[in-house]
Amino acid sequence: MLSIFLMPILTLSQGRVFFRFIDAPFQQDWFIDEHNVVHSEWGRIREHIGAKIQITAQVTSYEMYRDIIFGNNRKHEMIPYRKFAIVESAKSPYDTERLFEFQIGC
Repeated sequence: MLSIFLMPILTLSQGRVFFRFIDAPFQQDWFIDEHNVVHSEWGRIREHIGAKIQITAQVTSYEMYRDIIFGNNRKHEMIPYRKFAIVESAKSPYDTERLFEFQIGC
């Protein structure tokens, strides 16, 4: 049986919060050293994770984070994030109600 673990992490960059997704199970030593000191720099965390593990680009908005985990990923730029969805969205890529209103208004 194949098990896939996908882990979102929350970090700071230039005083702003952002998310990243890591295609691997959680490992404490990525974030905490042997003296129980938490790594605060992304570069150091990235170094501990290693190059073989997929890490996404920064997800800088809550809306994008929500779209990723709820599977609203039909836009081209969201394709790399599809594997991180926990459910699949039933949303259409087109807002049919607004499209209908536009056609009536013409």
